[in-house]
Amino acid sequence: MQNTYDQIRRLHAKAKRRAEDWQHQTTTTLALTYSTVAVEDLTITNMTRSAKGTVDSPGTNVAQKAGLNRSILQESWGRMRRMLAYKLERHGGTLAAIPARHTSQRCHACGFITPGNRESQALFVCKNHRCGWTGNADFNAAQNILHLYRTGHALVPAAGSATVRRTRGVKPTTAR
Repeated sequence: MQNTYDQIRRLHAKAKRRAEDWQHQTTTTLALTYSTVAVEDLTITNMTRSAKGTVDSPGTNVAQKAGLNRSILQESWGRMRRMLAYKLERHGGTLAAIPARHTSQRCHACGFITPGNRESQALFVCKNHRCGWTGNADFNAAQNILHLYRTGHALVPAAGSATVRRTRGVKPTTAR
């Protein structure tokens, strides 16, 4: 029985290494290809918060939310963003964080915002009767992120590059 657990553990480790390798290769390609990369400023901790609720007010669709949380955490969005930030900084680029509000609900063609625009995970259909743009929802959100970056809505630190944080408990060295 222990042999089976060891095999499963090795398979999980191999899958994790492959995922990290893919992230390294992808972020390196992006950092070498583009001088600026704009991403949604997502609060992953809030997005993956439990839906269980309390005894007085139990949560709804708890199993669905747990599955969504699992898939978000398995994709390692935070690690991907950290890799992209340090690689862009290393190559003289900038990572621009764009506020995520309404990027998936706003039509990039006319600017109309309503939750009903997003028909499914993949399909975006503008409900504005004068527009009616139809297409891939991720493409639409990417166009909105690009527009927000170009109009100066990026949350870029004052220095203009990625923020560097020091590890907790490590004091900066002082000159003597």
